[in-house]
Amino acid sequence: MKTMRVAPRAAALVAAGPLIATLVSCGSNTPTNADAAPSGTPSPARAASTPATGEAGRGIDRPITERDVVGVWNNHHDTELHQQIRFTRDHEWHEDQHGTRNIYHGTWEITGKRTVLLHDWDEEIRFSPDNYNEFTVVSFDHVLTKDKDAHPACRRLRHDGHEQVNESSG
Repeated sequence: MKTMRVAPRAAALVAAGPLIATLVSCGSNTPTNADAAPSGTPSPARAASTPATGEAGRGIDRPITERDVVGVWNNHHDTELHQQIRFTRDHEWHEDQHGTRNIYHGTWEITGKRTVLLHDWDEEIRFSPDNYNEFTVVSFDHVLTKDKDAHPACRRLRHDGHEQVNESSG
């Protein structure tokens, strides 16, 4: 049997090839296992578990959608304000403050990749680049987070005019 003679430098490169490939892949954000989704596409498990968050430090690549906006948003940072904003599918918004219901209202429109304009008041809302469950009312620096348990369809008025979340047994 004949063997092929390889130059010493070439032999060193062939032997070091797997080590170099491992070192290069460790520094990238590319998935390395066979089950990973193609680059740029979230895996089904990740997409289902965290639809509104990106990987730490990378941000979210997709623009906001109506689904990201619609819902009930609460100001948990300035709790004395008791601020809540409800966005509906028909592009209306209603704000409650200090226990006063519907103190401000109007229509809304998505105007940018992460921005929404509140018409009638010319207020801009900017969604967090890392988490579409949080936004800031720019001119007031109010930070609101989406209430995952209380979608507008799950809310109803109590007899005294205040809203209450319908409890679901399950």
